[in-house]
Amino acid sequence: MMTILLYVAVVAVSCAKSAFLKQNTRSGDGSVDSANTFNLFKAIAVFAVLFIIFLFDGSWNAATIGWGTAYGALLSLSMITGYYALKAGPMALTSMIVSFSLVIPYGYGLIFLGEKPKPIQVVGLGMFLLSLVLVNWQKLRGKGGHAAAQPQKASGRWALLTACTLIFDGLCSVVQKGHQNLYPGMYTSWFMAVAGLTACIVFVIRFVGQKNKLTLKASKAIKYGVLSGSCNGIYSLLLLVLAATEKASILYPVVSAGTMLSVFIVGQVVFKEKMSLLQTAGFVVGLLAIIMLKAL
Repeated sequence: MMTILLYVAVVAVSCAKSAFLKQNTRSGDGSVDSANTFNLFKAIAVFAVLFIIFLFDGSWNAATIGWGTAYGALLSLSMITGYYALKAGPMALTSMIVSFSLVIPYGYGLIFLGEKPKPIQVVGLGMFLLSLVLVNWQKLRGKGGHAAAQPQKASGRWALLTACTLIFDGLCSVVQKGHQNLYPGMYTSWFMAVAGLTACIVFVIRFVGQKNKLTLKASKAIKYGVLSGSCNGIYSLLLLVLAATEKASILYPVVSAGTMLSVFIVGQVVFKEKMSLLQTAGFVVGLLAIIMLKAL
């Protein structure tokens, strides 16, 4: 029963971190100042949770500082592009596409580590490409939608920001994979704490450089940034707890699928996002593709 509750909790906080970000883009003034403020307090909240985890572990080494710094820098870039991607497009489709960042560490493993994918993962990659075509079908045909529901269009700006977020997330996984290849199962909390501190430094610099430190609307970003960051940190903690007892072949597909479904429901019900029939089909195909790609 406790394991089931942990699964529900990790899916809930994973969905919530995106929902709070989306809410900030809706309630804020849309300025760069608001984005910087949100990301700063999100980074602080993430670091606070990760640092607490490190205090309970305590193991560290000097070499991990470089790996953690690289991860934190890439994480900062992902947070910036991810913020604007969710602002420009639907939460469900953005989250689904960014989830395919895992193809980058897969590619790294194939090319540099000599890893071989399972047939089901090859099928999953093909389904991922199909889901992209379905999601962007109207744009690819050069025709606008005229459905009564008026689904949110996949703009070029949204596609570019989402692609950048996918790439930065994927490179984060490559750095993490490289670190774990050197130190299997070691210094993970120290690695993440250094990454969180690096992200804090990046966003402190951005925050100090902005003109309006805290406008009335931008101040709302503090609340949503702290909430989103806390959920992000708690997600990392719960995932570590589950990873200690659950099989990876079950844990990651279940968490990914559960997160995508919950994000889809929240996007439709809370944020009233509309998707065309083809976009919904692309989402479903993408959901199945992620489960296949994460099959270990």
